[in-house]
Amino acid sequence: MSIKLDMLKVYDRVEWSFLRAILTKLEFSEKWVGIIMDYITSVTYSVLANGHQTGFFKPSRGLRQGDPLSPYLFIICTEGHIALIHDACLKGIIKGIRLGPMLELLSHLFFANVTLFLGEASVEEASNFKESGLDRSGLSWKVAGFPTIVGGSKKAIFTSLVERVKHR
Repeated sequence: MSIKLDMLKVYDRVEWSFLRAILTKLEFSEKWVGIIMDYITSVTYSVLANGHQTGFFKPSRGLRQGDPLSPYLFIICTEGHIALIHDACLKGIIKGIRLGPMLELLSHLFFANVTLFLGEASVEEASNFKESGLDRSGLSWKVAGFPTIVGGSKKAIFTSLVERVKHR
């Protein structure tokens, strides 16, 4: 199975508590963590509606798009996700997939705007992905469109997926 994590709106979804926990786990000094958290939590927004300002409000999560520090903070959050995946694999909670008899297990692939989590096609494995803490950052899960039951001829199983990709 494959679970797709859409990264398109990820900056808006980063939970500040998750970022703080990752910074602390990576052994940044408490002073530095405090500076970073003060910096990202100090933002306020105002909306214009029909040409009139509606007042200010303070968000409770997210990173500022366009801010020069945000990409680095996002990379730190990604490191946190990798650590959670690795820990879940070590504990046997997530099994990943083996692409060949002599190859290591593959549990995830990170791309610029998409992350794929790979695992055994079972209800238990899907539940384990969800419960393993991989969604603690506040990001949403979406199924990637791969067949959920894999067995028999891989060519026959993936033909419909290949045809959909060719059609697009």
